Amino acid sequence: MSSLFETIESFLSLIIAPLEWIMLFLVIGGGLYLTIHSRAYPITRIKSAFKLLFSNETSSSGISRFQALSAVLAATVGLGNISGVAIAIHMGGPGVLVWMWLTAIIGSTIKFYSCSLSVSLRTYD
Repeated sequence: MSSLFETIESFLSLIIAPLEWIMLFLVIGGGLYLTIHSRAYPITRIKSAFKLLFSNETSSSGISRFQALSAVLAATVGLGNISGVAIAIHMGGPGVLVWMWLTAIIGSTIKFYSCSLSVSLRTYD
């Protein structure tokens, strides 16, 4: 029975290993494309975004912008991301923080586009 599991594991590792590199280049390349396409809009407008976030304007839905952001971040950033940072620093050293910041900047552009698409393509029931 263990040889069956070893066979399945070796087969999956043959498939997954090249796909990891393909996904890495697709995500980073796609993020760089979106950053260039948007002229780094999410990055250049970060100051006005924080001003809007911390404004005292109340919405009709009953929750503030900060509360809505907190709920979204709680769903996005989970325990896996928190422990992933600790493991990355442990395994790669403090230099890994540079790459984490760069991918976070690219990821913010990807998140901006995905949220913009979800708002523009939503339907009301």
